[in-house]
Amino acid sequence: MKRISILAAAALIMGVSAQAAPSVPKIHRAQASGMLASVKSAKENSQGRKLAPVSKKRGIRRAPSMNVPGPTEAQNHVITEAPAGKRGYYAKQGNSWGNEYGFWVYQTASDGCVADIVLTDDNKIYMAPAFSEGVADYGTTYIVGDVKDGVATFTFPQAVFYGPVYDEDYNIIMDYDYALMMEYVEDDEGYYDLVPSSKQTISFNIAEDGTLTPTVEDPDTYVAAAWWYPDDAETSDNTYGGWTWGMLADNYTSLTPVKETPTVLPEGVTAEQWNVIEGKQGYAAGVAISGSDIYICGLYPGLPEGVIAGKIEGNKAVFPSVTYLGVDESTYYMAYAQSAEWVEYEDPDYGLMEGLVADGKEIVFDYDAAAGKLSSEGSIVFSMIPDGTIALSMGLQNPLICKASGKEITEINKPFIVEYMPYDDENAAGYIGFTIHNVVNGTDVIPADKLYFSIYMNDELLAFDPETYLCFDKDETEVPYGFTDETESMAIEYDMNYNAQFVAFIVDGISTIGVQAIYKDGDKVVKSEIVTINGEEPYEGEDDSIKEIIASGAVTGIFDLQGRKLVAPVKGINIINGKKVIL
Repeated sequence: MKRISILAAAALIMGVSAQAAPSVPKIHRAQASGMLASVKSAKENSQGRKLAPVSKKRGIRRAPSMNVPGPTEAQNHVITEAPAGKRGYYAKQGNSWGNEYGFWVYQTASDGCVADIVLTDDNKIYMAPAFSEGVADYGTTYIVGDVKDGVATFTFPQAVFYGPVYDEDYNIIMDYDYALMMEYVEDDEGYYDLVPSSKQTISFNIAEDGTLTPTVEDPDTYVAAAWWYPDDAETSDNTYGGWTWGMLADNYTSLTPVKETPTVLPEGVTAEQWNVIEGKQGYAAGVAISGSDIYICGLYPGLPEGVIAGKIEGNKAVFPSVTYLGVDESTYYMAYAQSAEWVEYEDPDYGLMEGLVADGKEIVFDYDAAAGKLSSEGSIVFSMIPDGTIALSMGLQNPLICKASGKEITEINKPFIVEYMPYDDENAAGYIGFTIHNVVNGTDVIPADKLYFSIYMNDELLAFDPETYLCFDKDETEVPYGFTDETESMAIEYDMNYNAQFVAFIVDGISTIGVQAIYKDGDKVVKSEIVTINGEEPYEGEDDSIKEIIASGAVTGIFDLQGRKLVAPVKGINIINGKKVIL
């Protein structure tokens, strides 16, 4: 079997391509896999992100230094925890820039984004994250400023990340990323660009209620992610040294203390585990009933402790149209559960579109007390804002919330192969993507920590060896479903938005490739049949459940990945009833 470096292969497969950044010998951490990039962009557009016009997109390039010096050794300190002090979430107002693989992709209002701010007794202010769209890249890291006479001032550059990245030859280098003040400009060719500002401070007035507002409003100045190249570091466009922008940037108009508090279970009330089921996929949640009061915990998976509280009225369970769930610290987005409907709407840039939009109605379930079921023919959207829709996920359509059946699990669903690309000399690596539906017995959900998968090549079980897959310390033949390789190999990835697992490999001569689902609970092991396809040709899967929906006529909307409405599904990737479907 032929092998090449998994670092190079996985970088290509998982979207970290040198072609995305032709003028910079450094490749940044990707926000999603390359094969999912177009889907992610389409999803974010449907969620209220405003995509930059195609004519305005451009790749990474070195920004002129404008006499802004490089970082000092003292500035190479990443703060991952803030000290004790007066702490709170602050709602951001302003706008943010995000990116996809070396291109400006979208600009969005900061509505629904929050900052974790700590004011200390020694007159310091700590804030995380510096960039609304940067948590996936940097995690929780803080910038720090000084407070004097009611004014908070941050001085840059400040390091916000230190870790491994890759040069254009896929060599691992350890490097810092920084927060830097940059100015937004448009050049003669109509491209957007950020260049380092001559003023490397930003100051905020602190009002009596705690609100922070810039002392000087400047819509063209941003706190932006940046990299520094020493003067002797030659880039691939034959220039030397200086700051290079990183395509994450925030402009602030205000930071306001969040006054809303999430609902909590009353003292003495305990939730029982129920399952939230939508079609063939589900997850665990909690339901508590006390008299006529009913509570659902963890309806939004990003906040397991988030609670919506309602009333039982006969055979109905009625919840408010909007409930604040809290802040999802994995993204620093606020989360609201809202009643929604699938509607057509006119986008100013993309024309007629469809999607889940909050409708202001109460959330109503049919309640079957004897069976332990809450069922709905409506929809729920998880939104970042209470008075509109900037969706956190695709939401729930016609959800069923129910007790488990109590039946023994004796069989599980076979995998559905989403797509496959064989290894060849041009692709540098092959990959396979697949989904395992976790609902069994109609009302039962296999917990995430009990579902695994195995890969078969030429009818032989593949061992994931630690030399190739750096995330393992020994040969593994059964990998947890939902696992993402966080090491340099980056060869296994799970995309939660579309419940898809992707595995990169460097093996040629594959005549067949297969996937098997495995349920493991202690000594009990249940395996599905092995789903096998031709390993010599690319493959795109076909989901029988979608065929059933189409045949029944219960299709609420069909779109391509650009959000354009389709009369009927087409071969390739479609968005049907808000879900990614490959036909």
